[in-house]
Amino acid sequence: MYWIDKGAETSKLVVGMPLYGRSFRLTNASDFGFGAPASGPGPKGDILKTPGVLGFNEVCKMLQEPGWNVYRDPNVVAPVAVRNTTWIGYDDGQSLNAKVQFVNELGLAGAMVWAIEMDDFGGSCGELKNPLQSAIKSALRPSAVTVEPLLQTSVSAFPENASRPTWETATPPTSTVSGTPSNRDVTTTPGSFLLPCPKEGFYVHPGDPHRFYRCVENGKRYDVYNFECAPGLVFNEALEVCDFA
Repeated sequence: MYWIDKGAETSKLVVGMPLYGRSFRLTNASDFGFGAPASGPGPKGDILKTPGVLGFNEVCKMLQEPGWNVYRDPNVVAPVAVRNTTWIGYDDGQSLNAKVQFVNELGLAGAMVWAIEMDDFGGSCGELKNPLQSAIKSALRPSAVTVEPLLQTSVSAFPENASRPTWETATPPTSTVSGTPSNRDVTTTPGSFLLPCPKEGFYVHPGDPHRFYRCVENGKRYDVYNFECAPGLVFNEALEVCDFA
C-alpha cells in the first residue's frame, strides 16, 4: 500500500509470494502463538539444508510425519505447524489464494514467486505437481487449472489463550534535520538523533542492533521510519531482515 499511496501505478506493481516457510525453536513448547519466545532457528531440511528456512517441498513432507498440529489464524490466514518445540510458518493454497484476491482487488499487475524450485515440483505430497504455483495461477485465472487439496493435514483454529499478532503502522515522520552524507535533509521523529541516509534502504540503528530504520527518498530529503525487531533478534543489514545474533 505504501507505493500506491505514493502514487505508483497499480498496473506496474507485482506482489511477491513465498514458496518457503520460516522455522524457529520455541523456548516453551506450550507457548506457540505469534510472538512466542524462540531460542534459535528451527532444524534444517533435506533440500535447502538451511536452519530456519524450509521450502514448501520440505514442509509438506515433514507434515506427513506424526505429531504435527497445524493452526490457522483467521487474520493471518497462513498456517502455522507446531511439533514439540519446532514452529513453522508457511504459505499454502488457501493463504496464497487470499493474497491473489488482494492482487485482484487492487488491480495489480500480478504475482511473482520465490522460488519455483521450493514448490512440490515432484508431487511428493499430493497428486498435483507444483501445487502452490498452481493455486496462484488458478486464483489469477480461475478457468486455467483445477487445484486439488495440497495436504490432508487437519487444520485447527488457534487456542483462545494463544498470543495473537499485533499490527503496527510506521509513524509518519514529523520534523526535519539536515547533514546526511548525501547532503540531503532527513526527516525524523521528535526526540531522535540524526540517522544517516546514504541512499534509500534499510539500515541498522547505530545505537541499538535490535532496531533498524528505513530511508525513503522524498524530493530533496529522506523520510526516516523506525522499526524494532522481535525480542532475541538483531537486524541483519546485508540481508535486510531481523535475524539471530
